[in-house]
Amino acid sequence: MTVLGAGGRAGRAISEALVSHGCLVTGLVRNDRHHGVLRALGIRVVTGDATVASDVAMAMSGTDAVVNAVTPFSTPPPDLEAFDEGFYEKIIAAISASASSARTLRVVTVGLFAMLSLPDGTKVMDDPDRFPAQLRPFARAHAREAQALRRSELALDWLVAIPPAGLGDREVTEGSYRLSEPVMRLEQLTSALGYKQLAGAVADQILLPTHHRQQVAIISGVQSPP
Repeated sequence: MTVLGAGGRAGRAISEALVSHGCLVTGLVRNDRHHGVLRALGIRVVTGDATVASDVAMAMSGTDAVVNAVTPFSTPPPDLEAFDEGFYEKIIAAISASASSARTLRVVTVGLFAMLSLPDGTKVMDDPDRFPAQLRPFARAHAREAQALRRSELALDWLVAIPPAGLGDREVTEGSYRLSEPVMRLEQLTSALGYKQLAGAVADQILLPTHHRQQVAIISGVQSPP
């Protein structure tokens, strides 16, 4: 398994969840000097840029599943005028360039709550009361990633897993989550979700996929049996 952005909060939690399931994990990080915790878990740490195909190919060597948990910044900057809205699209291109045409590659990417829809059909990203207008370039970058995945060949078995706005360092029981259609009521949109819940959902969709080539929302709760 390969986790791009393994050094971030989501990427680290997902890497830990995969290791706990007995997976051999390679984590791509920007600077390996800061990620001794990953090595202590037995994760192979590779330094590189997730938008560069050769770096991603090095991290993906021999893998059959990839998680994209990359974020271009730890906290949103006050100004996104210089932000490259093709950032996530480039990551998908790098993954696609490294995928083998001989087998299907499972790709799970962590989406942004701004991509979710409200019951009236509008996108969260278009509502300035729920998503700051100055951050829309970041939301559009995530939207372009989803479009790139939709255009991809069938060799990519992809899923965009979208947590709510209340994602944070919440102490919860790993695995207590529900997958939902990406249309959210307001109380769901702002509900709390812990990184362990997100990680449990992503790990489950890597190891035992139930959703394919679509976007799903992850919310707190217990998943009903199929």
